[in-house]
Amino acid sequence: MLFTIFSLLSSEFIYASEPNTVTLYPVADSWIRDKAPSNNFGDKRILEVCNWKPEGDGGSTSNAYLMFYLAEIPHNVTIESANLTIYISNLDASLTGEVHYCPDSSWKEFEIDWKNAPNFIEDYISSIVLNESKEFYSFNVTETLNKAVDKELNKITFVITAKEIQNLRGFSIISKEGGLRTQIPKLEIIYSFAPKGEERPTSNNQTVTGNETHADKTYSPVITKSETQTQSTIKTTTPKEKITETANQPFLEGNYFSILFGKLDPITIFSVIAISGIIMIGLITKYIIRPKFSSNKLLQTKTKRVLNEPKSLEDHHCNDCGEGLRQLKFTNKNICPNCQKVYDRD
Repeated sequence: MLFTIFSLLSSEFIYASEPNTVTLYPVADSWIRDKAPSNNFGDKRILEVCNWKPEGDGGSTSNAYLMFYLAEIPHNVTIESANLTIYISNLDASLTGEVHYCPDSSWKEFEIDWKNAPNFIEDYISSIVLNESKEFYSFNVTETLNKAVDKELNKITFVITAKEIQNLRGFSIISKEGGLRTQIPKLEIIYSFAPKGEERPTSNNQTVTGNETHADKTYSPVITKSETQTQSTIKTTTPKEKITETANQPFLEGNYFSILFGKLDPITIFSVIAISGIIMIGLITKYIIRPKFSSNKLLQTKTKRVLNEPKSLEDHHCNDCGEGLRQLKFTNKNICPNCQKVYDRD
């Protein structure tokens, strides 16, 4: 019981130290293909991606569009980690997948096609070498999501492409309409309420900026590239759990008492201590005092019973004939069965 109480108290500390996490799923996803410029694939169970550029004419390109609502992310937060995770259901051969930022999220899932699809920024945010199917892969989009949160955007679009190759290769992604919930694309986010002015952690050396102008659903991006650009080759990266300090959940430091009671008001602390004391007294009474008292009382009862027990009649004999006396019912007398002489009972 005491362990349970202290566990409840310590939960105040546990919840204060846990990171703020949220997992978002696409509200819209589709893919477009240059060989079918007027076709919409918003209801398909997979998203096809390829970028086949053979020597000479020909080739084929398919890109996947994914849109996420950001309403579950509070304002004025720092994105500590953001990973776009996809499940590859089919892979023709080893190739590189890339994720790009699309500033225009006005497209509709069941209307988007190659002709009306919004432009995306050419420089990729993150890239991963895909070498196995039936696997999860995660793209790091932390920096881009931080910028979207700073601008207080209510939704964001990512575009997944394949690196240009000369052989006909591509890969298939499970869409939000297909597969198990664990297999559909997701945006896994860890954020904190860091005070303004603090330097944000940089997860990679890539930055993507653009001059956003909208006119009749057109976009003219200004593409810039950082001096260094690294490729991420890590599969299925899971963000490390870490303790983050938030405005409403301060990290508690100090001794164990402050960890347990630092967030509780004095009345609550007093109530918990009083209840703990009552429980302790009950346990001591039940398992220490009462057994000892019961043993003494039992011994005293047995002793009293022995002292008050009448002596056996076989110890009394008739003075004349020596026959053993018997008790007369309903009297305080004994009688000799041989000579019928009556005696007072001792």
